[in-house]
Amino acid sequence: MSIIRTYKLTHFANSIKQQQVFLIVREYRKACKIIAKKQWRLFFGSEKFNKMDNLHYVNSSLSERYKRNCAYQVDAQLQSFISNRQNDFVEMVHSSSLDKEIKKYLFQINRRKLWFKKEDKSFSSENLFLARKIMKRLLKTNGKPNLGRCNMLLNENVAKITPVDKTKTIGFDYWIQLSTLTKGKPILIPIKSNKYFDAIKGEIKQATQFNFNEKGFDISFIKDIPKVDMKFKTDKISIDFGLKSLFTCNDGKMYGKTFYSKLLRYDKIISELATNLQKQGIKPRDSKRYRELVSNLRSYVKNEINRIFNRIINVYQPKKINLEKLNFQGVDLSRRLNRILSNCGRGVIDNKIKSIQEIYGIEFNFVNPAYTSQECGNCHYVDKKNRKTQSIFKCKYCRRSLNADVNGSRVVDYRSSVVELANVRTHRKKILRKIVTLFMERNPRLNSKAKDLINKNPYFKDFIDESKQAA
Repeated sequence: MSIIRTYKLTHFANSIKQQQVFLIVREYRKACKIIAKKQWRLFFGSEKFNKMDNLHYVNSSLSERYKRNCAYQVDAQLQSFISNRQNDFVEMVHSSSLDKEIKKYLFQINRRKLWFKKEDKSFSSENLFLARKIMKRLLKTNGKPNLGRCNMLLNENVAKITPVDKTKTIGFDYWIQLSTLTKGKPILIPIKSNKYFDAIKGEIKQATQFNFNEKGFDISFIKDIPKVDMKFKTDKISIDFGLKSLFTCNDGKMYGKTFYSKLLRYDKIISELATNLQKQGIKPRDSKRYRELVSNLRSYVKNEINRIFNRIINVYQPKKINLEKLNFQGVDLSRRLNRILSNCGRGVIDNKIKSIQEIYGIEFNFVNPAYTSQECGNCHYVDKKNRKTQSIFKCKYCRRSLNADVNGSRVVDYRSSVVELANVRTHRKKILRKIVTLFMERNPRLNSKAKDLINKNPYFKDFIDESKQAA
């Protein structure tokens, strides 16, 4: 088994060659938009995209090979988009109050991608209508991919990679022979490798990625990397996610202690700049400096998350990692920065987790995050007053005091072994009910002080009322 990874390399395209690339991407994006529009019509008619569809309707100066490359890229992006909406569909139905039987049929319709089919002998018209309504809402909420701004992922039919002859060429390592809009007149773009890319074992694929930005464009190569045969040292670790300490393990070790202070600095600079721009009647997104700052923030978040995850894997070499379902937000950060973090942070973590699973074969187990900050990792008493400050946790029942993030990681570790508390789709009310019930089962005989504490705790009210009725 192997994994596909993308690596940015340095290119030396002169201004004339760069202009040729910009002419190509302009036509490429136009073609992608036209193809995507047709593919959506196919999808709504048959629930299927067709990357091999005849492209005679695409009026473009691109060659047929380029247009077919566009069709492949459009198909991949649309398939990924629909796959994500399928996952959203499952989450929405799971968290709904629909009847179990209806949920079962909706899951089957979703799995078979029959959202837009009016009739099917296996399902009632009511269930098909409901599935269609849910999917339409998800498509409207998330918005279709904007292929008019896509980057280019080119195969060897239009962008062929060849190593240079080192006896004749010095200073770079590869050529990209790129077809242009003029038939029979390709351009050669020189590419320089780096030690990091060269050190990674794997086969270079004949696929070149052009990523466009305000400064021009970057070029990335793709490698097919073999899976690592890891010798596990630890059976499992449990991690609490936070911003003040990015990751805290259940053994008490904390990683990313400077992460939050750096976010606060970014927040101050970005917020002040956004305020000044708005006073001038300029939308922040129209400002080059604003976009650069946001880009730098995203790069920092990505690099820091990847660095710390790599460090944790190297230290523990765990067979399994327990992690709470993440909420990438900070109470001291502005709404603007929380929105930026939420948009990029979850994606970075999801991609890193997927990468770790693929490369090392490490299993990830997510637990429900409801009340983890208020539950004691020692006696599992839950109370709003347990969390004295952002950093200190002191249990009102057993009186244990420790760092709040360390306590959180131990709650995550405990919940990973309790099915009802681990299920990320279980509603908060049911989670609270289970925590309270388990606590009372473990502590059937309470002294007067403990009884008084619990009687004043609103979380235990329903349990106490039901116990009185039963008596």
